Amino acid sequence: MRLDGRRSSAALIGLAAAVGGWTAHTLIYLLQPGSLGLPDALPAGMARSAHAYMLPLGLVLLALAVAWGALGVRLWARLGRRLEWATRALQGAWRGRRADLPAGPTTRVRLPASVASLAVLVLPAQLALFVAQENLERAAVHVPLPGLAVLDGRALLVHALVVLVAACVVAPFLAPLARRAQAVEQYEQLVRALLRSYGLSLLFAPHAASQWTSTPIERFGANLWGRPPPSGLLSPAQ
Repeated sequence: MRLDGRRSSAALIGLAAAVGGWTAHTLIYLLQPGSLGLPDALPAGMARSAHAYMLPLGLVLLALAVAWGALGVRLWARLGRRLEWATRALQGAWRGRRADLPAGPTTRVRLPASVASLAVLVLPAQLALFVAQENLERAAVHVPLPGLAVLDGRALLVHALVVLVAACVVAPFLAPLARRAQAVEQYEQLVRALLRSYGLSLLFAPHAASQWTSTPIERFGANLWGRPPPSGLLSPAQ
């Protein structure tokens, strides 16, 4: 699994909507008065109600969130390696040496990094998941489906607050990652432009290693003119 391209944004939004929906769903039942409120939101109450699936679902979402964090750390390190590869490509081409670069084009990383962009993207998905959950729960106990009526004022307020808090917590971690990805992509583009403009080999192209032509220094060595002449030239003429 890799955090590349549009799929990274879609996966992030989906996971954030699922975690936020689970949290908001639990809070809404905590706010309900009487026997349907706190007892139904506790583990014992969930096990006896239509919310029995919420406990294992919460554990799965927690594991996915931890895995996503680990992928973010790996992406940060991989962007650093791409930066080093681009630098070595430019230095190696300047000195006439082969650069140690991966074959194939680099991939782009797109992540929503601001609080506003996260909230705007996550809130509709989270509300859609909540409506689907509520209707499926009612269908499981054979009661009339409420449809969109579950989105009352209290539900909308709770979901909006959950999304806002989550965006404020996640954005400070995503913003540096998004800036680093953009900076690395721009630096790689600059290196490609320099290699093309000076007529050097395009080291970022696929299968570039098989098309490399060694330089005279690589072929004959740096001390070519410091070697003694062949012994035949030093012998006296017969």
